[in-house]
Amino acid sequence: MEDLLYIKSICCLSLVNY
Repeated sequence: MEDLLYIKSICCLSLVNY
C-alpha cells in the first residue's frame, strides 16, 4: 500500500510544480 501513497505524493508534487 505504500507504493500507492508514494505515487500519490509524486502526483501532488507534479501538480504543485506545474
